[in-house]
Amino acid sequence: MDDFTQKTNEELFALYKKERKPEIRRELTSRYLYIATSVARQMYDIYSSTMQMEDAVNEGVLAIMRGIDSYDPERNVKFSTYISSRIRGVMLDYVRKQEWMPRGYRKQLSMIEDSFHELETKLGRPPTKEEVAEYVGINEKRCQRIMALQPMSIVQSLDMLMQDEKTPQGLQVPSTDLSTQPEAAFLREETLTLLRDAILKLDEKERTVLSLHYVEKLKMEQIGQVMGISQPRASQIHTGALRKLRRILK
Repeated sequence: MDDFTQKTNEELFALYKKERKPEIRRELTSRYLYIATSVARQMYDIYSSTMQMEDAVNEGVLAIMRGIDSYDPERNVKFSTYISSRIRGVMLDYVRKQEWMPRGYRKQLSMIEDSFHELETKLGRPPTKEEVAEYVGINEKRCQRIMALQPMSIVQSLDMLMQDEKTPQGLQVPSTDLSTQPEAAFLREETLTLLRDAILKLDEKERTVLSLHYVEKLKMEQIGQVMGISQPRASQIHTGALRKLRRILK
């Protein structure tokens, strides 16, 4: 029986890529378990009311196992760097889903997210919604509706900030006063649809920062803690995301 404990992480990844033995993946998972535990502890300080530490760590372990399967050592990115953001992402999703998402949607969203990452690795680019739907084996419209759930929560929160028509960020939506503007309902629905589509064009970090700030009401310092980045970097991503939204919506 092979003694994998004597091998370096690099040697194990090279061996796993070649042999795909479950015992190699178990050894690698145990070596990176500390990242899942560390991230869970950081996030527990903020989400203790809705987060179960053990469940969050389990989500992190699953992310590590999936990450080991999709990781390509030849890309010259350390696995610890590669997996840390993924662990934070799945734990954030876990917390959000505990709060508001129906169980059926929660399961399918998890499948969609896993398929998205798998296809991205295979194709070398982000997959289209059509490709994800076909890969998961569900109706394209349903796939798009489920994928839009998280962006819609950001839309709704940004919308609340824009009730006075103009925010400090300069984003605008039509007035909600239907008595003075008969066409307001149509214009508002159209604008919110445009805003949702614009949010879908943001990258994952930008959507996460907007969601944490506008939906979950976290300060930039807390966002930095959750995402494992500095407060100035969180603020920079936030500012960049709003600037990008303004540019898309012009």
